[in-house]
Amino acid sequence: MNWLINIVNPLFFMNISLLDKTTGHTISFSAAQQHLARRYGAQQLSEAQAQAVYLGTLARTAVQGFLAEMLHIEADLNGSHSENPLLRQLNPTFDLELPELGPLICIPVQDKDLADGDRLSLPFHPEPALGYVVVLFSEDTTSCRVYGYLPAAVLAEDATDFSLSQLQDIGQLQDDLYELEEYLEILPELMATEVFVSPADAIVMMERLKHLPVHQRKAALLQAYPQLNEKANHFLAVWGDFVALGDWLKDQWQGAWANLQDEITALTYPNLTLNFAGQTRSSAAPVHQSLCQGVSVLSLGGQDFYVVIRCQPQEENLMDVAVEISPQEGEAGLPVGLSLRLLDDTDAVLYEEKVTEGDRQLSLELEGEVGEGFLLEFSFGNTLVQKYVQI
Repeated sequence: MNWLINIVNPLFFMNISLLDKTTGHTISFSAAQQHLARRYGAQQLSEAQAQAVYLGTLARTAVQGFLAEMLHIEADLNGSHSENPLLRQLNPTFDLELPELGPLICIPVQDKDLADGDRLSLPFHPEPALGYVVVLFSEDTTSCRVYGYLPAAVLAEDATDFSLSQLQDIGQLQDDLYELEEYLEILPELMATEVFVSPADAIVMMERLKHLPVHQRKAALLQAYPQLNEKANHFLAVWGDFVALGDWLKDQWQGAWANLQDEITALTYPNLTLNFAGQTRSSAAPVHQSLCQGVSVLSLGGQDFYVVIRCQPQEENLMDVAVEISPQEGEAGLPVGLSLRLLDDTDAVLYEEKVTEGDRQLSLELEGEVGEGFLLEFSFGNTLVQKYVQI
């Protein structure tokens, strides 16, 4: 592939004029690439459509080269709708299929497209897309700039256009695509529910949920997809910040949490103890069969800590819950300034505790009704982590 790619210092894109020649990645086309674009354009029925197909083909070629050369991602042209001559005539939208994930839509833009402002129409595509890549052309179409990226998840489901101010710097694309790979493990299960038309449809749904406050995600998911009720907790655990204690009682463990009553886990964390209901228990000690203990590693401010949550059902639909933060083995104590806050669904602070000199643990106990939820907020230094716990 004959590519000449000039990497320009990336700038975060926010209301920057498209006349700015320093933003994006400049790509020059070979004669063969220009010839292919002209050939596709010549197959169209009108001059306007011929120009759209010509620029769209070049835009797709540029993004394909950018992905391959800069991100080491090989896009699949065979899965592209724009490789079908009939579809190019009916709908000149140019897409690239990312293996296992879904399509990216390439949008060619010239200065004349912005004569009426900074809003651009979203191209029609028969399937949901992961996002849109804007490619800027000048009058001379021997080169272009792969300019900015717009994730589909930041748009409303019924959006028909977007503002240039919504674009992310094209350098962010690599990180965004890398983060989408976290869904590959649960994609088969998402698709098995038969509520999504494609992997990209499921991924965009998950990304929209991820952008919501953690305590609002489950309600939003079930409002849109009530048929996912049985699997909702499992899907929401993918980010590691949702804990369903009811699932623990059924011996269903998700995300980064491990069962401390499991023999192997107990051997891994032999020294973890927790003051629960007035009694200090060891994770290896005999416990009531309905008592559940989960452990996870929490990273804050460059340090790792253990978080233990213990729950035990009581009468009348109530549950006792205890939470503890402990230092890892070999550490003398918790660092001064580490804090734990308990918030309710309205973000009201119910409890707060901070480490003072010599503390070896932070802990709290509470009682709640099954179905209620609360937010745990851990902070140290400039790092803050939240975990939502559903009783």
